[in-house]
Amino acid sequence: MDEIVADLLKLAEQGDADAQFKLGFMYAKGITVAMDGREAFKWLGKAAEQGHTGADFELKLLQSSANA
Repeated sequence: MDEIVADLLKLAEQGDADAQFKLGFMYAKGITVAMDGREAFKWLGKAAEQGHTGADFELKLLQSSANA
């Protein structure tokens, strides 16, 4: 696993909303990691629950594309 991804994962697991957003976004777009909708929903959801507006926006985009 890439060092940046490992660092983000550690921060995300500790509850850092920005790290959760970045990790979710990376999984949603397949940036540095394999695209994984389940992981994207997981991390974006956690960040959105903490009030991260970017995560909330991306989560809504994922949900609408999943329903299309």
